[in-house]
Amino acid sequence: STIKNNLKILNILDDDDLIQVVRSLRKNYLANLLVHLSTEKRQLILESLNDKEINKLLEDASVNVTIQIIEGSSQEVASKVLKKEEITYLLNRGNLTILKPLVSMMSSEELVKIFEQLKPQNRVKLFLILPKDLAVKTFVGLTYQTKQLLLNKLTKEELKDLMAGLVVDETVMLVKKMPFNIVKKIMSQSSEETKEYINSILSYPKDSVGRIMSREYLAIPSQSTIRQALQI
Repeated sequence: STIKNNLKILNILDDDDLIQVVRSLRKNYLANLLVHLSTEKRQLILESLNDKEINKLLEDASVNVTIQIIEGSSQEVASKVLKKEEITYLLNRGNLTILKPLVSMMSSEELVKIFEQLKPQNRVKLFLILPKDLAVKTFVGLTYQTKQLLLNKLTKEELKDLMAGLVVDETVMLVKKMPFNIVKKIMSQSSEETKEYINSILSYPKDSVGRIMSREYLAIPSQSTIRQALQI
């Protein structure tokens, strides 16, 4: 077949010639060809492509083809390829061992966009496999509806880890917007210092300045210039 003949040719080319040849191929054909190449050659080709070329390569590829490419690629390359459809596929199949190192290389901004497109049960699954720091950064950017979903599903230990990573003002905002049962859960896993701060803020009337103020401030010496202040 044509694919078999082309594979024979590609397998005998040196690295430079291989990259030059694959760049001349139609991207949808190359995607199907990649899954038949060795892991080393596939890796070499994907690393030679920029983000735009990778997106073009996979825009017409099936989820199965994309998953096969991901499974044989480095984390860095795979995280470029990974999109909502592939994440959903892996979550539904329970392939968390494959997915965990891949999503750990994504930015919190990318993850927030994907989170809001997933079904509720998959949002929880995805959140629980994120590294702690990335989970906290991602959580901050989520809608309050998704935050409430996660807070409902997290165990005491998982919630405690999340609360420990959030700045106090973010915790205060959660307490202000969440229903009472979630507030109780948050407070039970917050530090004594955080509880004290939350209670002091909530003691102010609902629409007062005290309710929205932050106790965090930046102290600047009175002799500082504007330039110096901006550099602090």
